[in-house]
Amino acid sequence: SLSSRCWALASLIDDLRGVEMLGGAGVVLHVGKSLELSQADAFDFLIKNLKKILVETEDIGAKIILENTAGQGTEMGRSFEELAEIYDSLGQSKKIGFCLDTCHSWAWGYDWSNADAVLKDFDRVLGLKNLTLIHFNDAMKERGSRVDRHANLGDGCIGEKSLCAIAKFAAEHSIPLILETPENKGKTHIDDFNFVRSHCHSR
Repeated sequence: SLSSRCWALASLIDDLRGVEMLGGAGVVLHVGKSLELSQADAFDFLIKNLKKILVETEDIGAKIILENTAGQGTEMGRSFEELAEIYDSLGQSKKIGFCLDTCHSWAWGYDWSNADAVLKDFDRVLGLKNLTLIHFNDAMKERGSRVDRHANLGDGCIGEKSLCAIAKFAAEHSIPLILETPENKGKTHIDDFNFVRSHCHSR
């Protein structure tokens, strides 16, 4: 509805201003689903509203950080190329950054068994200078499943070697890693921290 759309825009603007006051980098945003709209109409609607937000927040530095999706249902922003189309339509604004979710990219079909190739592809399409953070998750489902189910590090399908390559890359490039792993079956985020320390530190 129109009222819910207006609320969503106002909420994101408020979040960006709040993050600016706290000294944060920006607000992570899923670009959404097309639902009953065609992909083209949904894309145009997205760009129109992102442009509005950029105008409303041109006086602050906090970024809109677009996150890649797993491709469930009618989700948009699944591939690096789709995110680049959004970025280009916004004039490659310096107020746009990107969040790379390892589970989502795996679910869409990116092969993290060759982490270097995936990261080079990101650099080619979107530019590493625009990679604001990484959502660091393992994946419960097989590659290309288009199912967004996060797993604790080492308990999923991405693999220890690949996860360690991602962690090393992030450390070398000073890119923050943020966990979105589940806390169930006796596992906590402490276990994920320990996974990185014990398995990746010397690699």
